[in-house]
Amino acid sequence: MTTEAEPARRIIRFDERFWLVVVLVGFALLQLARVGPDLELGNGTYYLRDAIAFSEGDVARSRYSPGLPILLVPVLWATGGDPAAATVAIEVLTVGVAVAALALTYRVVRLRATAWASLGVTAAFALGQAGLGFLRGINPEPVVLAFVALVLLADDRRGMWAAAITGAAVAVRIAVAPFFGILWLLRLRRRLRVAIVALVLILGAAAAHFATGPVADPSYVEIAESIYDANAATAGPVASVARQIGSGIVTFGRYGVPRLVWPYRVLATPLGPALAAATLAAMAWGLLGRSRPFRWDVVSGTAVYLLLLLAWPIRVTESVRLVVPVAPVLLGGLAVAFDRLGGLAADRVRSAATKRRVVYGILATMAAVALAAGLSGFVQSIGPSTKELDFYQAHRDAAGRVETEPVISRKPAVTELMLGVTAIGYPSGDPTPDDLARYAEGWSACVFVVDGLGRGDEALFAWVDDRTAEVVAEAGATRIVRIDAPWCR
Repeated sequence: MTTEAEPARRIIRFDERFWLVVVLVGFALLQLARVGPDLELGNGTYYLRDAIAFSEGDVARSRYSPGLPILLVPVLWATGGDPAAATVAIEVLTVGVAVAALALTYRVVRLRATAWASLGVTAAFALGQAGLGFLRGINPEPVVLAFVALVLLADDRRGMWAAAITGAAVAVRIAVAPFFGILWLLRLRRRLRVAIVALVLILGAAAAHFATGPVADPSYVEIAESIYDANAATAGPVASVARQIGSGIVTFGRYGVPRLVWPYRVLATPLGPALAAATLAAMAWGLLGRSRPFRWDVVSGTAVYLLLLLAWPIRVTESVRLVVPVAPVLLGGLAVAFDRLGGLAADRVRSAATKRRVVYGILATMAAVALAAGLSGFVQSIGPSTKELDFYQAHRDAAGRVETEPVISRKPAVTELMLGVTAIGYPSGDPTPDDLARYAEGWSACVFVVDGLGRGDEALFAWVDDRTAEVVAEAGATRIVRIDAPWCR
């Protein structure tokens, strides 16, 4: 006998689509809670500074790829060019783009795997350190992720649309050029005209990247060259390359790729290597099985992209940043692997219920661990630290009191926007005080920002302190000083 309550219970279906909305809303709320007017101390302020320069007609001012600054110019116009107001508006818009990118990523995975496996890996990605940490602020990751997902979703009838988005993606982040380059090269025989258009756009976007090179700040290429040169000076060029690739295997194999779904703290434990290896093996198993979820061109482009990353010097804590653009492919492989694992379990026990428990239990654990770590990082980054507040305050106090340029700072983009003068970063690598002296003399730099934001600069700051002629502004751990040096007299 049917009761009156039964039809009501059927009206609301708590299926995977409902929980996907919960994940996306939760992600959006957590990210919106971190929106504020303070300039970012990371890469975001570089993009904002470049956008301001572009809006004023200075196109040769970009440290990174020019695509994102170009997209930000209308926001600057709408906010009157005020960096604080523009920061708030851009960060809010970024949250919307990130939500769309995650929804598109889920769609890419869902076309290859079951609903709950797709939801599990997407939730772990969105609510973990990868999503909450890098799909936010004034950064290209949300935009590039959305573009990559759109290209993967575009079928042959929308080939030109996919080619156009490919060019836009490379313009926003030059690093994805190898991924798209291999993908479209392998499509030349099947989609000749579209592939040629895409390859031309990739080359054009790459040319635009190098044409709008940095004025003062060292680029990533220059930093990588200095690291390789330093290693080659002590170990030789071959050993330098081998050392970097070995370091890259640890950086991206243990931390970069697995951090799409597992937090850094878990991967850094003694169990981390086994967990990372299992995750990589599962992704490969899902992508390279008999019934491949993606075409060979997509898998090949992803493989070449990841292999090239091994030779690129980057900090372990930020390695996942470069993996985020190909997350739809890697998450798709992982979701397919979970489905196959569940199928094997069901074959053994001949029980669909047990299959669900095995697969969903692993997915739920992964998503819960990722969320716990993501929330931990979220709580720690909800507002500026005391040392960051000191950094901002010293710059406010020095505003209008610094006319000589360039100023040397750990965060040159922030210094430049807040003081209104050209700023450059400290020399890269591990410079000695003599290196700093040659660097400062080469730029005729007389004003330095000495901060408490990090460690490892004690020798450099000691050199500045020994030559300090005037403290322009001081707040807590940060001071902005003018030095006494021959080139400043």
